[in-house]
Amino acid sequence: MIGKVFTYFFALILAFSLSISSPDTFEEPINIPDIETIMINEREYYLISTETQLRMIDYYGLDRSYMQQNDIEISDVEWIPIGTSDNPFTGSYNGNGFKIVGLTDNTPSTTLFGSANSAKLYNITFSSDGIRNTNCEAKDFVCGSEENCQIFDIFFE
Repeated sequence: MIGKVFTYFFALILAFSLSISSPDTFEEPINIPDIETIMINEREYYLISTETQLRMIDYYGLDRSYMQQNDIEISDVEWIPIGTSDNPFTGSYNGNGFKIVGLTDNTPSTTLFGSANSAKLYNITFSSDGIRNTNCEAKDFVCGSEENCQIFDIFFE
């Protein structure tokens, strides 16, 4: 009888301890902000209005169409380019004539998109504040590595 009670008690403690995360392994859930969409010519566009939404494109989907809705200022938090060589951006991004302010070329790998494949990146304007090399190809500042992409109407202001 005591053996059964001990076994039950031990199992209960073990189950309880497994249900509690240790502080070393606990991760905050990612808070993905809502994003509005609009249909234009039977295509759904995700409307980018904030820096947070711009940074979250990886989470919304790299194969979707995005349209910037206003000037967006990039904070001092390290910019992580959208898309990687293992998971490139394959959608479209229309800057819609608005500026991206504060993205700098402090490191050689600082581009808006890290890697894109068969993507359409266009109508994007960068504020030249903080950009030292405005003589570079504008498309090189938009995307670090691209394959079969349409990149056009890129401006420094």
